[in-house]
Amino acid sequence: IPFEILEKIISLVDLRSDLLSFALSGRFLYDIIIPDHLDFRHVRCDLFRRQLWETFAARRHLAANIRTLELV
Repeated sequence: IPFEILEKIISLVDLRSDLLSFALSGRFLYDIIIPDHLDFRHVRCDLFRRQLWETFAARRHLAANIRTLELV
């Protein structure tokens, strides 16, 4: 499967538990899902956490994986 299609398939998995199960099905998927898709699906943070926003600005692929954003 081309990488772009695999990324699209991964992005369609909503539940974190399903994503983790998918990651644990093989080393190749693990190496893709764990660093870039598992974290930051649901973000709940203070609006003034400058470091977090700078991280998302620098690593846009992480920001693209956010499903819900709750500002407190």
